[in-house]
Amino acid sequence: RAGGQGGERMKLAFVVDPLASLKPYKDSSVAMMREAVRRGHEVYALQARDMYVGDGAVLANVVRLDVSSDNDSWFRATAPLEAALSAFDCVLMRKDPPFDQEYYYATLLLDGVQAQGGWVVNDPRGLRDWNEKLSILRFPQYTPPTLVASVRPACSSPNGHANSTASVCVISTVTNAIFTGVPSIWRA
Repeated sequence: RAGGQGGERMKLAFVVDPLASLKPYKDSSVAMMREAVRRGHEVYALQARDMYVGDGAVLANVVRLDVSSDNDSWFRATAPLEAALSAFDCVLMRKDPPFDQEYYYATLLLDGVQAQGGWVVNDPRGLRDWNEKLSILRFPQYTPPTLVASVRPACSSPNGHANSTASVCVISTVTNAIFTGVPSIWRA
């Protein structure tokens, strides 16, 4: 693959939330874009909804960015152009959750980019399989007793004691799942 190792100029595509909604003073995607441009690489941006399949290729309407260190006016974008995502040296999936249908379909399309020989950072399958809200359940030795349910039960602790002070009940945005046993700092 072209790009990077021998100092070649790379074409990077960032899948991000709307550019105007990014907070350049703290957003790590903006920091990555700024550093890439500083190193002489080309930076492009797109939203997940800009991807589609045409004639078997994963395509997107992308904008090329000129980025600056000015947080008030941190980017200038070209007019959108159609590009095959596999033609980029790297596609970086940087869109923030929620994990909704758009996010899910974006990961499926990015699987297609990989199948077409493209390099995707933040592996699409890993994003689907490793849910940010539920991943802690793989480490029960580090969590208090926890209950996750899609239907709200009577709020009780996982040990069966209703309204136990040792347990807290929190409703999460993950399909309205209920998490109990959350540390008291997150008290609902």
